[in-house]
Amino acid sequence: MRFFAFFVCLLISLSLQAKEIRIRLLKNQSRLVLTGQDIKTPVSVDPEERVEIRLLKGSSGAKLSLWSFNHKKIFGDSLEIEAQLLQYGQKSLPPKIHIKSRSNGRFDVLADLDFEDYIEGVVVGEMPLSWPIESLKAQAVAARTYAYYHLQNKKYKTFDLDSSQMDQVYRYSESPNDRLSLAIDDTKGLILKKNNKPLIGFFHSDCGGGGTDSALSVWNTHEEGSSTTTCPFSPGLQWTLQVEAKVLGESLGLDSIERITIEKTSTSGRVFLAEVQDEKGQKKNFSGSELRSHIGYGKLKSAAFKVIKAGSLFLFRGQGFGHGVGLCQWGARTMAEKGATFQQILRHYYHVEASPETELAKPILGKL
Repeated sequence: MRFFAFFVCLLISLSLQAKEIRIRLLKNQSRLVLTGQDIKTPVSVDPEERVEIRLLKGSSGAKLSLWSFNHKKIFGDSLEIEAQLLQYGQKSLPPKIHIKSRSNGRFDVLADLDFEDYIEGVVVGEMPLSWPIESLKAQAVAARTYAYYHLQNKKYKTFDLDSSQMDQVYRYSESPNDRLSLAIDDTKGLILKKNNKPLIGFFHSDCGGGGTDSALSVWNTHEEGSSTTTCPFSPGLQWTLQVEAKVLGESLGLDSIERITIEKTSTSGRVFLAEVQDEKGQKKNFSGSELRSHIGYGKLKSAAFKVIKAGSLFLFRGQGFGHGVGLCQWGARTMAEKGATFQQILRHYYHVEASPETELAKPILGKL
């Protein structure tokens, strides 16, 4: 009878266990200085609240090394560190991290996080907490959907998602926030699905007022739930960018650029295909997304632009910020300010409402 009671308790405990997700916090590091309180490593370190990790190259390959008070400890290709108030410069890190060496002679910093704690960090990283609560809830659902989709459809070998804008911006914070907790708790376990399958849950900062686009129009890939949608709620950020023809050519793998011709645009006006020709007559075709990648996402803020040449300069004039697929964050803010619920916001941008995903409450295999 005792064994049966123990077994029932174990099953209940497992059923309530949250899902975990492995995040890459930092990438391609060669040297890392960490500070914190009560730092714990696989070997004892001096009581100083500072350790340094380096990658040392030897005849048998690169190995991680940990330094404290000029004392050196050599490890293999991985290292685990725990500490309170753990920091890298001004960047706060979760209390437990994994250092993993790469084949290129550098290392990444990873962390295993409770799934809902990770969603909290994404909302903090992606949207100001002062924004209307319904927009925060919509962001939480979009972030949860994106994360859950990529748990089912792996992008990387050693981790699930990157903590930068390449996936979702994650920011660790130990400071409690009532509005953040409400946004997470009121949407816990909710994701976006179509035909009982999770959408990818794309989102971006500002569509520019011209509306959102489908993944097919931006990346030439078909993804459910990424249809073109009008967005009269965006503030329509306007921006300009000037680039020297020679610098632009270097970014695109060409000589000094002579001409850029926009060949095809999406329904909302984003560049789908552009032909670029350099001064030697060499031509290359780029999508708007590819141009942003080469020039810099922070510089060429969106693919909704027009471009002219003035002397040796190319002048880009555009609107919006981000790829333009899925939820428009500024649009979500305006909708929430006008009284829309998070479900109404999600229905507008994804054409479906959020629904529970039971898998998010299932036990983690191998975590007994």
